[in-house]
Amino acid sequence: MTTVGRACRVELRFPPTSAVLLWGCVWTLVTLSLASQNNPTSGLILFQRDYGPSQPAVTHAVGSDRLANVDTRPALRSGMETIRHHGRETAYRISDHGASNPSMVCIHGSGGDHRIWAAQTRLADTVPVVTMNLSGHGDSSELETQPGPETLDAYAADVAAVAHETDARVLLGNSLGGAVAMQAILDQRVSVDGLVLAGTGAKLGVSDRLLSWLDSDSTLEQALEYLHESDRLFHDVTPEKRDQSWTTMAEVGRKVLRRDFRTCDRFDIRDRLQELDVPAIAVVGECDSLTPPSFHRYLASSLPACDLHTIAAAAHLSMLERPIVFNRIVRQFVQNLDWRQGVCLGEKSILYYILVGVGVSYSGCGDQPSRHPPTRRSAGRRLALPYHRRPRLVWIPRPTCMRLSNCASCNPPRRRIQTV
Repeated sequence: MTTVGRACRVELRFPPTSAVLLWGCVWTLVTLSLASQNNPTSGLILFQRDYGPSQPAVTHAVGSDRLANVDTRPALRSGMETIRHHGRETAYRISDHGASNPSMVCIHGSGGDHRIWAAQTRLADTVPVVTMNLSGHGDSSELETQPGPETLDAYAADVAAVAHETDARVLLGNSLGGAVAMQAILDQRVSVDGLVLAGTGAKLGVSDRLLSWLDSDSTLEQALEYLHESDRLFHDVTPEKRDQSWTTMAEVGRKVLRRDFRTCDRFDIRDRLQELDVPAIAVVGECDSLTPPSFHRYLASSLPACDLHTIAAAAHLSMLERPIVFNRIVRQFVQNLDWRQGVCLGEKSILYYILVGVGVSYSGCGDQPSRHPPTRRSAGRRLALPYHRRPRLVWIPRPTCMRLSNCASCNPPRRRIQTV
């Protein structure tokens, strides 16, 4: 039998009896797969929604989208929930408008809590949005750790616990939250399909003046005044924004603020960025002086697959200042992700078992080892079809991945710089 396709030519030779048994197995598996479409828990997956190749970010001129632009639609699941881990409880909230994708966990920065993501709940029709409080913030349990790696490790454990509980496949982190997200991935605490880094960096240096003011209760007000000056937390500091942010930081308290900022100051993973081999975007307000655009340009140039998006007329908390633009960037990123749910042969889809049933070994996407080591890996992917004779080789050009749709691992998106 000879099958000729657009990408390759495959020759299979079977004895008549084997051919009958083979096609009988294929028919059974396809029938079970189609029947399982109404029962996702069956674990039999043949096809998956194809989001298509990544498209350039849409650029629009947006007027005065302010902090008041928050979601008013009722969520199917709402209210604070908690999960207990490592002897403490971490609080989180889920907003879900019936999205079929896995969840996205949003991680706040120093001195914040889950409320900074209020405007991002309107993304819940695309992906369930999980907003959480790190330990010592909001309703989460207190934490007794020293600033630096110990605190970062505890925060990464918080994120991992919530991500596993909510089936999250995307992490969105702002400032310290971005550092925590990257650390959780590097420590292999979580496995994700996408990473959104907003107002953060591979190294987060903090002003010596700010750190000294946070050492004493008598100078806490000076620290808060410093943070709420123009082009730090906010580009356009309105009384409403200032009051909400000031109140949140005051509720967290000086002790936690000091621990957060000193942990930021000691964070540095510049030598490990190549290990973050997941699709990512870096989003920065063009006026951000706390984590300036240069931090994000470095991320975009150093991470294996990362796009840079700069939001005009915004500073450190761009998700609050320009929520419509911020949400548009995140929504497009999430929609273009190749969710890894049985699509790649290495993840045991039905196609995997079909090919294994006929003795096909493969090397694709880097997810599973092959019995036949790949050659000229940069040029394509090799399939070996073992017979009683010397196996034939089938070449699938790089644009055609072993996934049913082009995956980000084999075809990482080109880096783009967008200013919106």
